[in-house]
Amino acid sequence: YDVDIICEFNKYNKDNISADDLMTIVKDSIKQIAKNKSLSYKICDRCVTVEYADVNGVSFSIDVIPAVKEDTEKIFELSSKTERVDLLSSSIAIAGINSKPNWITNNPRGYKEWFDAKVQNYEKSFMENRSQKYASIEELPEDQQPTNMIRNVIKVLKRLRDIYYSETKAETTSPSIIITTIVGKLADNLVQYDDEYELLRAIVGQLSQVSEYRISGDSYLEMYNEYSISKIIKKNGNNWTMFNPTNGGDNILSSWNENSKAAIEFFDWLSSLEKLTSILLSDSWTSEIKNAKLQNSMGFENVDESVIEHKIHVDDVSKPWRSNYVF
Repeated sequence: YDVDIICEFNKYNKDNISADDLMTIVKDSIKQIAKNKSLSYKICDRCVTVEYADVNGVSFSIDVIPAVKEDTEKIFELSSKTERVDLLSSSIAIAGINSKPNWITNNPRGYKEWFDAKVQNYEKSFMENRSQKYASIEELPEDQQPTNMIRNVIKVLKRLRDIYYSETKAETTSPSIIITTIVGKLADNLVQYDDEYELLRAIVGQLSQVSEYRISGDSYLEMYNEYSISKIIKKNGNNWTMFNPTNGGDNILSSWNENSKAAIEFFDWLSSLEKLTSILLSDSWTSEIKNAKLQNSMGFENVDESVIEHKIHVDDVSKPWRSNYVF
C-alpha cells in the first residue's frame, strides 16, 4: 500500500522560495523523524518516500510531496484551456530537485470537487428516474438511497485492471486517474441503469469505440464522432489526448504517447473487458451466477482464509514525482 500526501506550505510561494529549498525543508524534517522512528526513506525528484517495515508480507509507504499555492500568472495561462475554470483557484505548484521544470502544476482539490459533482449528479438522476419508473407501481422502500454506482463501477474496473495486468505480466500500468476521468466525463451522458452490470457494459461499450477507432483510423472517424467518448478521448496523428478537467495543461494520456506499449496493453485489457461484460449480461443467468462470475474474474473465487495477491508493476509514469531517486 502507498499513500500520497501533498504537503502544502502556506507561508511560501514561488517568488520567495526555490523548489530546491522547499524540498530541502521536507527532506531534513523527514530525515530527523526517520532517525527517531527507525524508518527508511528515499529522496526522489519531487517527493520524499518513507518506507515502513513489512508486516506479514504487506509493505507500506508514504510519498510526501512538497508544494505551494500556484501563482496567478500560471492560473491565468491555464484558464483558456481548462474545462472547469472555476476550480483552478485550488491549483498548487509541486516542487522538484534535479528536474525541469522546477515546478509542476497540479490540482488535486479541484479534481476531487469535479469528480464528486459528477457522481452526485448521476446519483440524483438515478433516484429521480427510479422514482418516476416505479412510483405508479409501488412505493419505494424507505431505505432506498443512492447506490454509489459510479464509484462501485470504478472500483470494479480498477480491480479487473490489477488482475489482468498482473496475470499478463504487463510491462506498463494504467494509472487510476485514466479510469476515473473517463468514467467521470462519461457520467453526464450515461443512461440511468438499474444495476452496476448494465453501467459497466455501457462504459466498456463506449471504450470499445476508441479501440475500433485505434484500429481503423480516420476511416472510422465519422462514426466515432457519434459517440460520447469522442468528446473525451481524441487522437491527432499518433498522439492521444484526454485533458484533466481541472488542469488544462495536464494530458492524462501522455503515457500512451511516451510509450506505445502503454496504449497497446490498455486496449488488450479492454478486449478482456468486452468479453467479460458480454458474459455478465447473459439473459439466461441469474444474479447469483453473474455475481459468481464477476468474483471469479476479480480473483475472489473460493476465498476463505487465504489471501490472493496480485502485484502490479508501477512504472514512473503513474507517479511523476517519484521518477528518479536521488541518493
